[in-house]
Amino acid sequence: MPTISNQTSETTIFQKNCKTVASACINDTLDIIKVAEDTGDLIFQEAPEFPLASLVINDRLFPLQSRRRPETEATNLINHWLQDPSKRRTITLLGIPNLYIVSELIDKLPQGSTLILLDPSAKYLKKLFSCSDLSLLISDSIKIHLLCHEDPIALVSAFHNIISNETCLSDATYITPAQARTRPELGDIQNSLNAKIRLSAMDRVTVASFADEWLQNCLINLPEICQSPGIKVLFDQFKKKDALIICAGPSLNSSLEYIKEHQNKYLIIAVGTALKPCLNAGIRPHLTIALDSDPKVYRQFMDIENTPGVLITSYTLFPGIIQMYSSNILPFNSLVTKGFAAWLKNADCEHGFINIGGTVSLSAIDCALRFGCENLFVFGLDLSFPEDGTSHARNSMYQGQKISRGLIKVKGNRHKTVNTTKQFANYIEIMNSYFRDVFTSFKGKIFNVNSCGAHIEKLELVRPEDFHSRKHNVSEDLHTIIANCMKPVNNDIDSLCINTIESFKEICLKSKKLLDSIPSCGTPPELQEFENEIKNCPLCSQLLAPSLKSWCISIENSNDLSPEEMTLSLLNQINGASEWIYGLLENSHQRYKQQTQGVSHG
Repeated sequence: MPTISNQTSETTIFQKNCKTVASACINDTLDIIKVAEDTGDLIFQEAPEFPLASLVINDRLFPLQSRRRPETEATNLINHWLQDPSKRRTITLLGIPNLYIVSELIDKLPQGSTLILLDPSAKYLKKLFSCSDLSLLISDSIKIHLLCHEDPIALVSAFHNIISNETCLSDATYITPAQARTRPELGDIQNSLNAKIRLSAMDRVTVASFADEWLQNCLINLPEICQSPGIKVLFDQFKKKDALIICAGPSLNSSLEYIKEHQNKYLIIAVGTALKPCLNAGIRPHLTIALDSDPKVYRQFMDIENTPGVLITSYTLFPGIIQMYSSNILPFNSLVTKGFAAWLKNADCEHGFINIGGTVSLSAIDCALRFGCENLFVFGLDLSFPEDGTSHARNSMYQGQKISRGLIKVKGNRHKTVNTTKQFANYIEIMNSYFRDVFTSFKGKIFNVNSCGAHIEKLELVRPEDFHSRKHNVSEDLHTIIANCMKPVNNDIDSLCINTIESFKEICLKSKKLLDSIPSCGTPPELQEFENEIKNCPLCSQLLAPSLKSWCISIENSNDLSPEEMTLSLLNQINGASEWIYGLLENSHQRYKQQTQGVSHG
């Protein structure tokens, strides 16, 4: 999950391609790492190929690789680690780089692989740089990242940023036996790295599974979202103000009376599931946030007359909800809609970025942080179930639903453990990761106002009655601040739609001609040219990519296809997706023109 903090300014965090490191002056490289000169606890001795490293602990010498046969040891380890050496991979090695192992990995990993070398000790790496010739490790086929930060949280965050942008997800993290024995702190970092890998894997599966549905909703929602200034207009608008984040866990029931009494003294952001519980208690949130593309979430808003406040919405939200709020929406971009957002940018239409991850509660909190709020009070963030098994607050769309099977135990707020599901446990892990990143830069406080629930790291636990008794600062009219930000926009969506429709019609036509010619004359010479056009077409990377991701998943499960069958399958996918995209866009463009006919956006 992405971080809202910026770690790149830290002098002890760095990431370089190995070729860049090796070709740079070694003194320049050393200047990156600001540490003390005393590095006597790591020593090197000469060897035919690479220096042999040893740690000195309590006056005892601990070799970090075999002194007699380091090459053989490296080969045996790599053969054990790489069960399928022909598979392109992203490999992570923790600890002072054992250069024999690094060299062996570069020789064994296929072209296009990535190797991440990671160590929390800048002092050790500085010594390694002083004693080793890194130019021996230059490779044109393997991408190498070298990461160092003495703060494990920042180190793991930097690692996550790398794997999020890698084609091949990091599928393994390794520590050599010698370093596992002498540096137990590496094991804790390895656990954190593996947690990031699991979260990234879940993200990728989710994106690939729902990519088509998300793009469909983006295109259907286009007339409404392109007329909104977007969530960015509220960024930093509420500095020095406090916010209430209303989630829909069962514990919300015991807090509603306190929220109602003090609702005019805070900015209130409710998740969609909590909107009806709030309205039934006489609470009218300033902002409601909803993300889900599933039509069932429409039930959160059914039978509500005069929807209150403004809707914060992802591009992918179920269209019926956006149309219910009409012009009273503030859309945002996220990691899963990067392509669509890039396409909108071609028409000078930008809305601002919000983090998403697991539960919508995370996005609600991220909004408040970006708005500049000083203190956040989060209600109903349970991610667990009370003894009666209820899953959500009263009056929500899940009222009466109980969970009693498939439960697991996690750490609780008020109890040693509480019951939850594997899905909620994943949400807790995502939340913990998010807050570790947040608190590297956020100077305010985030309170978990709860009398039960699962434990969330970094949040200060407060009972509802203690929130009630605190001093509440009277705020100004926050509805007016929001209303004043909802100004008309000026962009060129009309021209973008027309040009995009024509481009996809052309792609559709070309792919159809190729499909018709292949069965009769084999691979036509135009195929390579068409492939290059698709690869280099910005519109394809922005709007066609979701369908191609879905195709990649299906083709990976069809190992018996011949090259010709795979080519036909890909062309069919491109042809069908192109026709589908321009058809949706034509409908949305027509609806946009109907809505804006005679309306000036200047």
